[in-house]
Amino acid sequence: MPFFHTPNLFRKFYDKLVWSFVPVKNEVYLTFDDGPNEEITTYILSRLQDLGWQATFFCVGENVKRNPLLFQQIQSEGHAVGNHTQTHLNAWKVPPSDYLHNVIEASKHIQSSLFRPPYGRISKKLIKALSKDYKIIMWSFMAYDFDETISHQKIEDKAKKYIQPGSIIVLHDNEKFVANEKAVFEIIVKVLQEKGLVSKAIEV
Repeated sequence: MPFFHTPNLFRKFYDKLVWSFVPVKNEVYLTFDDGPNEEITTYILSRLQDLGWQATFFCVGENVKRNPLLFQQIQSEGHAVGNHTQTHLNAWKVPPSDYLHNVIEASKHIQSSLFRPPYGRISKKLIKALSKDYKIIMWSFMAYDFDETISHQKIEDKAKKYIQPGSIIVLHDNEKFVANEKAVFEIIVKVLQEKGLVSKAIEV
C-alpha cells in the first residue's frame, strides 16, 4: 500500500531525520532523486525556470560523473544539490562500511551537506555515522511518479489533501520512468499553483 504522506510513527522512530520544515508563508520544497539525466532533468530545469521556482536535486554520483555539465547547470540556476550515494545503494542490502564508502565516493562529485538515502532505507547506525557530515532529508509527500500503476487522479487527490506549507515533496529525474515523471510533475505543479504555494531550495 503506497504511503503518500509519511506516517507519524516513522517520523517518531527516525526523529533525527528531516521529514518536513516549519511552515514559512507559502513555501514547499520540491526534491528530485536519482539524476541527473539528460532528458528528464533538462525538462524539469526548464519548467522550474519558467515558474521561477527553486528545487533540490539528490544526485547519484555515477550520474553526475556521466553528466557533469548538467550537474553544473542545476547549481548555476540556483537549485540545491544533495548526495544520493554513488550507485544508488540500498542500505538494507549491503554492509554499513560498504554503504559509507559509497557515500564518500559520491561526495567526490557532489559537494553538499545534504543527503537522502535511496529507497528511503537507512539504519540507526548509518544515521549516527552520516549525521556527522550531513543533514539527512526525507519527505512528507511521496508523489509515486515511478509507479505507473497508480492513477494520476489518485496522485492529484492525495497531493491536494496532504501538501501544505513546509512539505518536502519527492519526485524523480530517473531515465526509467520519464513519461510518467513528466506527467506527475505537472500534476504537482498544478496542485501547488492552486494552493498558492511555491517551491524553494533546501538550504545547504
